[in-house]
Amino acid sequence: LPAPANARFAITLSTVQIAWDTVAGAGEQSPLNADQLHIAYALRTRPVGDAEWTTEAVEARQIGGYHVYRIGRSPRQEWEFAVAAVRHPFEIDTPNRLNWSTSQKFRTEGKPQNLSVDTSHDSMTVRFDRQPQSGGGYIEIRGPRGITLEMYLENGEEGRHAILIDGLSPAEEYQITVRIFSLAMSEGYVPDAENLEARATVHTKVAPEGWTPPARGPKNIRVTPTRNSITVRWDPPQPDQQEDWRVTLRLVSTDEYLDGLLIDTRGIPADADTVWTTVGNALYGRIKPDTTYRLRITQLRVEDHWEEVLVTTSPTSSGTTRQGPLDYRGIPEPGELVISQMFTRPLDTHLANRC
Repeated sequence: LPAPANARFAITLSTVQIAWDTVAGAGEQSPLNADQLHIAYALRTRPVGDAEWTTEAVEARQIGGYHVYRIGRSPRQEWEFAVAAVRHPFEIDTPNRLNWSTSQKFRTEGKPQNLSVDTSHDSMTVRFDRQPQSGGGYIEIRGPRGITLEMYLENGEEGRHAILIDGLSPAEEYQITVRIFSLAMSEGYVPDAENLEARATVHTKVAPEGWTPPARGPKNIRVTPTRNSITVRWDPPQPDQQEDWRVTLRLVSTDEYLDGLLIDTRGIPADADTVWTTVGNALYGRIKPDTTYRLRITQLRVEDHWEEVLVTTSPTSSGTTRQGPLDYRGIPEPGELVISQMFTRPLDTHLANRC
């Protein structure tokens, strides 16, 4: 039979999922086994550099127009594989007579290896071995006042990563966790953390004499309210500096059960403009006229820094007085799901029954 076409593979932790296109006639003379399946293919593997192949029989498990087969191999080692179609298992005894697919190399993954961290008073450099087959991963840095994630990508080269994390505080403890993407997201696979992550705990050094902390947090906050919306603009702490942000709006009320109620929140990525407009959230409440809100803008880093401002929306043109504490949601927007009528204005009987 001809060699299977379009052989490919995907890597997870210490396993390889191999797929190839179906070959007509594969397994047509093979007897059924106890699982009512027949042998249709042969797979051979070997560590790169070895002369001898290990060959194994593969049952026919067709998914659409292709077959999938999963194998386990030792992590952190380079392998190669090829696949061939057979009509009967007897053919596997003479592997040199089979038509094999083009040999392909792969390397299984393990948790990040040889993690080391060098620190100064306000930064750290995280180093660990590259795993070119993995595609990348992320570094979690957890400090006393925040947590951040730094993604990294593999470029197919061997060697070591050296990733700089700055903006730290002097004389503080930080916990570092490095994880590979596919290990974090392998479908149906939840290993213990010992086999999944590399961790370290480090301390930054004492700041040198005369050191001044850099500017942090949002600057030049400008808020523009209307009767039913709030727009806020701000500047990064340093010119041309890109930061991730979180903007949160909460209700200010004399009612202790409603004071601090979340009205809306939004993450602002580093490559976006530092501006946000909100009319409230359909779940938590729409912004109301003549109502006071607390707006927090947070710079998301290992050390979170934020500023808060109070903003009061404009009154209605008819001079309507400020909304009561149990009336902040108002009439639902068209098509809006009424989660609870406890905090809404009374609806007519027909509409209430339908809700």
